[in-house]
Amino acid sequence: MRIAQALILAAAFGLIQPAIAQKPVYKCIDAGKTTYSNEPCINAVEIDATPTRGMDKWTGTTRKGKEVNNQEHREAMSDALRPLLGMNREQYATAVRRQPLALKDRAECTHLDGVLDVGRLQKNRTAEEEVKLYKARKRFNDLQC
Repeated sequence: MRIAQALILAAAFGLIQPAIAQKPVYKCIDAGKTTYSNEPCINAVEIDATPTRGMDKWTGTTRKGKEVNNQEHREAMSDALRPLLGMNREQYATAVRRQPLALKDRAECTHLDGVLDVGRLQKNRTAEEEVKLYKARKRFNDLQC
């Protein structure tokens, strides 16, 4: 309850901007052909495709886009609200991103977080486990978690 109140209070003062979350990128190999997509597939491997966060020139000037500046602002806010909310940066960004979702969808996203974490840790999955993981990834994507 405290978390919801703090997020509402921060949003009311304009401190929270919508978090632009990067969807996971999947590497799929089918019949020797490799494709990359934000849509899950069977036997997909999730890869890290995080873009760079801007570049500082040797001259001392900073060349960062608006999105990078907004992200740094959100991170500063999460650091400032950490004692109140008890969330790290990643947890805070996830909570802000999922705030517009219905309560039922947020609960399902939290459940799917656990399912996907277990799936990532499994190295040798059976075909049945691959299908379960695919369905969980697909649902996660459909809910826009």
